[in-house]
Amino acid sequence: MKEAVLNKIRVPAAFILLYSALLNAVFADNRYFIIFALSSAAFSALLLVCSLILDTERVYKILFSVFYAVAFLSALSGIFGNIAGYRTGALLFIVISVSELVRMQKRAGKKVFLHIAAVVFAYIPLAAALCFIGCDIKPELCGNGTVCVADNGGYGTVNKKTYATARGYSVIYYPAADEEKELPVIAYLHGFYIYNNSDEYEDTYCYLASCGYIVIAPNYESMFMDPANYTDCAAKQIKDGVEFAEKTLKLNVAKRDGEYLTGLAGHSVGALTALNICAEDKLPGVVFAVALDASDGGTDIIPKSDLGAVDKELNILMAIGAEDTENCYRTSEYLWESLSEHAEDKKAFYTLYSGENGKERVVADHKWMKNNGSTTDNLRKYGAYKWCRAIADWSFYGVDYERWHGEEALYMGKWSDGTELEHASAGIVRK
Repeated sequence: MKEAVLNKIRVPAAFILLYSALLNAVFADNRYFIIFALSSAAFSALLLVCSLILDTERVYKILFSVFYAVAFLSALSGIFGNIAGYRTGALLFIVISVSELVRMQKRAGKKVFLHIAAVVFAYIPLAAALCFIGCDIKPELCGNGTVCVADNGGYGTVNKKTYATARGYSVIYYPAADEEKELPVIAYLHGFYIYNNSDEYEDTYCYLASCGYIVIAPNYESMFMDPANYTDCAAKQIKDGVEFAEKTLKLNVAKRDGEYLTGLAGHSVGALTALNICAEDKLPGVVFAVALDASDGGTDIIPKSDLGAVDKELNILMAIGAEDTENCYRTSEYLWESLSEHAEDKKAFYTLYSGENGKERVVADHKWMKNNGSTTDNLRKYGAYKWCRAIADWSFYGVDYERWHGEEALYMGKWSDGTELEHASAGIVRK
């Protein structure tokens, strides 16, 4: 009876273990990683028990017991933070699962289910999965090629590439015409639980890339990750992106004093994470940070570092929409006050306002830098676009200071009838 039950368990357990490895290879995404690692640990442990208990040939018992024990330990290493160890172990998950299924298929004779299942679910995906895991790069999720940015003012086109590492997938944008030119890096950190949906900020990424920058959009969080680790993960993802840009895309990444020239920008939780990276000195070579509507996640979910520790040469720009939440105001005020010792010419804070003009309107809420219901994108163009480019041009090249630190920075463009939108205010202004 025990033998019969265990033999019935082995088939679905082997399939689930195989699919955990295959799906992890295909998605390579922090959202799903822990699910795959837990599943792999559970079912490799189950198969280990089966191989030890079943009355089978001695060679099988020893060999597969060792394999499943190593697979179980690899899965555990991933759960406890050694993702590279898990990814290496995933190769073993696939190999031993396929071996187990093939062996069971042979013993079952010509049973249609096992034959079809092995062909469809094991043999065909095997080559692709081994390639994904071995190269640690997944197929382009967003399509190789170019992205037109004519709507951003006719700046031409940029290339868009999606890459994967052991920590998840991320996206890189870079100017199609300047691949031989030295290009500084701007890393833009998405907001809470966006999961790197690049469409949310893609117009900003494309604009900055078309202006001569490598823009990295890292996927730095997951629903299973301790938010206290966002800072470390984001810094590692940015380093991965720079390495991918230089070694795989063969881009000429700009350096200064031996360090990659890097600027950070972020929205919401991404804004706080960008500032935390600077405060904790997690990423060498950072010369500026832009923090738009900084948030700690609502209830101090994201730790806030003391910005008094940031490099005094770092240029910092913060901004908030006047209709943002109380949490974002509280977080932004805390961060801005912690910069009290930072030189005035090295920092700026701006408040943007909602407005209406006939049927036109702009909404300065938490999502003003995205498509948030505004009928015109003035806040995005004269806020996120202008400020990010200006502080980057100043920090990297020493030009365009007034557009991020002066009266010109406050200008928000005009309505269609030629009248000006309400200018932004310097400082944190509550309405």
